[in-house]
Amino acid sequence: MAAKQLGRSALATQTRPGIPVLWGNGSESTSDYRPLQAPRFEPAFRRQIERVCRLGPFAMACLLEEIAAGKDLRETVATYAALDGGIIASLGGASFPSSLRAIDGGR
Repeated sequence: MAAKQLGRSALATQTRPGIPVLWGNGSESTSDYRPLQAPRFEPAFRRQIERVCRLGPFAMACLLEEIAAGKDLRETVATYAALDGGIIASLGGASFPSSLRAIDGGR
């Protein structure tokens, strides 16, 4: 894979097929590439993200849709983190719903 100038952005490369590794420091030379540091998030935000992840894939998809629609990231994450995962799971909201079918009442 040919490297291109990315400034301080990450450059995704493959060390083994199917296993991406993020690299980059803005240099064309691969001799001085170093693994990127993980972003540092404040502990409260990290705990909120962990709570949202425990809500399940459907809740995460809904959260991502809201953020993609322009809602504030931190406000939306805080709102979802405050939801009761037990209630969501008991109502079947922890996973993606199965396909819905309309039932014709025969009228």
